[in-house]
Amino acid sequence: MIKLSSNGKELGRKNWSVAQFPVPARTAWYDLTLDVERADTSWATTSTATRTEWRFRSGPTKSREVLPLVQVDYQLRDGWLDLKPGYQPGARGIGFFRTTAEISYDGKTWQWLTVIPRGSTVSARIPAARPGSPSLRVTATDLAGNRISQTIEEALPAAK
Repeated sequence: MIKLSSNGKELGRKNWSVAQFPVPARTAWYDLTLDVERADTSWATTSTATRTEWRFRSGPTKSREVLPLVQVDYQLRDGWLDLKPGYQPGARGIGFFRTTAEISYDGKTWQWLTVIPRGSTVSARIPAARPGSPSLRVTATDLAGNRISQTIEEALPAAK
């Protein structure tokens, strides 16, 4: 399900990941939420559900522009989680992101991961394996206040 709101007022919702919603002809902050659950018949073994929340500022323009939705690319390598924040293709933004990451082994209690800047990427060491498949929560915010907060249930393979 996808939902758009502004100043606490819902502007639209759809039971699909693609939608268009009419908005007032003024500059405002918007909150866009996308909830996705993996189908039982999926071939995937991780990421059973995601919740992505975007906060962005938008207003009238003279021509079409891509919204400054912040995105994060994830890469897991040798016990490290690399996170590369940016914008959706075609969007312009200030850049320079503050990125945080958390991990949970029960979906209820969250532990902050220390993130280490490495150019345009930040890296976080994944703690030693515990039983279960851990969930991740990542937030990236640019200098203008545009933000993504994404929770991925069972984001990583279960410990063996």
